[in-house]
Amino acid sequence: MGMVGRVGNIIHYRIGDKFFARSAPRTFKQTKATKRRAGEFGRASGLASNVRSLLVSVIPEPADKKMQGRLVATIFQWLSGLSARANDSTPGELGRFDFADAKKTVRERWHVAFKLKNPSPGLLQIEIPAFVPKESITAPAGTVSVLCSIVVGICDKETGRRHGNFSTQLIYEYNDTSLEKQIIPINLPTPKSSLIVMGASLEYSITKEGRSQHNRNKAFMPAGIVDAILI
Repeated sequence: MGMVGRVGNIIHYRIGDKFFARSAPRTFKQTKATKRRAGEFGRASGLASNVRSLLVSVIPEPADKKMQGRLVATIFQWLSGLSARANDSTPGELGRFDFADAKKTVRERWHVAFKLKNPSPGLLQIEIPAFVPKESITAPAGTVSVLCSIVVGICDKETGRRHGNFSTQLIYEYNDTSLEKQIIPINLPTPKSSLIVMGASLEYSITKEGRSQHNRNKAFMPAGIVDAILI
């Protein structure tokens, strides 16, 4: 007669009138490093979720699982390297994350060094240098205007708690007119340990067959994080 139970590392069990045996699964003890990385991954997942929530208005497909996974991986990589970069907490690749499946990013199509700054507690600024639309924005044929949507969101690096966001839309006629420098002030709380991200997307209005319409070519629908700072 067969037996049921465990003897050493062997588990004996019965299915119907037959008896079987298999090795017991191995157990692994997590090292301190493994536990730390697991904690950082959990924190990265929480931060990524909050960043998506704050910037959702410039994300073409918020439910895209591949995009979500890439964002978690990017934030995890940044968090993992913070301790090794004690004197450099710049979010790095996070500040260039691409949400869309476009051929080029927002920065690659809008060739202007716009910047997010935090001149004082509770005050942020979006600085857009002077530029000429036809010279500085790469656009599809027939473009008559460009809509730039910008969102700034703030959350706590440690807890992921959201502190708020700000959004604006800028419409530029696609011509040879020189535009003056713009400074957009934003009043939002910026407590210590704040991760501040700026997302942007570009939409083109084009003339086709004598009609004005929105461009639907995904190659010309860039969206992504264009800057990020850590307080």
